[in-house]
Amino acid sequence: MAEAAERWLQSLDTDQLTLARWDFPADDERRQWFYTPTDHGGLILGQMSPPQQRLAFRLLARGLSQAGYVTMATIIGLENVLDHLEGFTSSWNHPRGRDPQRYYVRVFGDPASGNWAWRAGGHHISLNFTIVDGAIAGTTPLFLGADPASSPLLGPHPLRPLAGVEDLARELTRSLTAEQRLRAVVAARAPSDLVLVNRTTIGEGDEPLPLQDIWRGRLPGEFHDLAVRIQDAANAAIPLTAADVAAMSYSTTP
Repeated sequence: MAEAAERWLQSLDTDQLTLARWDFPADDERRQWFYTPTDHGGLILGQMSPPQQRLAFRLLARGLSQAGYVTMATIIGLENVLDHLEGFTSSWNHPRGRDPQRYYVRVFGDPASGNWAWRAGGHHISLNFTIVDGAIAGTTPLFLGADPASSPLLGPHPLRPLAGVEDLARELTRSLTAEQRLRAVVAARAPSDLVLVNRTTIGEGDEPLPLQDIWRGRLPGEFHDLAVRIQDAANAAIPLTAADVAAMSYSTTP
C-alpha cells in the first residue's frame, strides 16, 4: 500500500501535490468524511492524466478485496447512469451534476515513514486508511452506497451492486420470530438517510441530520433549497414521524 501511494505521489506535479498530499495527522481534515457529491478533499480523477489515474486506482485496489474493488468501480460507473436518470443536468454547483471523474484522493504524511494515512471518496464512496508503525491501524469510516440501487441490464437480471448484503439483511430480519422482532427492530419505518450520517464523533441523543447539512460548507442558495425539498419529500413519502426519529436517536444504552 505504501509503495502504491509513493508511486502515485511521484507521478504528480507541484500543483497537484498541493491538493494530493497533506501532513500527518492533520486530524481536523483527515477525520472529515462525506458520502454526498461534495468536496471530499484531495485531487480529483479529472485533474489527473490517464497514467496518474491508473496509479490512483492501483492504490485503491491495495486497500480493498477484489469484490470490494469491483463494487467500488461499479459505484463510480453508476454516476453515468444517475446523470442519465436526472436528465444530464448541471447540479450541486458543478457543471456536470453526476461525474465519475469527481472522486478525490489524498495522502496524509510520508508513506515511507510508516506513520501515514490516505483517503479516497466521492459520491457514495468513502475509503479511509490509517497506518501506524507500518501496520494498518484503522480502516474506518468505510462507506459504499449505490444510486440507483437497481438498474436494468440486458438479460433477465438487474444490476444491484449491494444485493448481497441487502438481501442477507432482509433474510435475517424475516427469520426472526415476532418476539425477537420486537426487540431487534428499532423503528417501524427506516430513515431516509443514515442516522449518524457523516459525524466524526457521536453523542447521546444524536438524531439523523437533514441532507443539506451533509456537505463541506454551506450549499449555495438554490442547491441548499433543493436539498431541503429532497429531504422533505423523502420524509413525507415514508412517512417519518417524530416518534420514529426519537426511537432511532443514538444511545449508549442498548
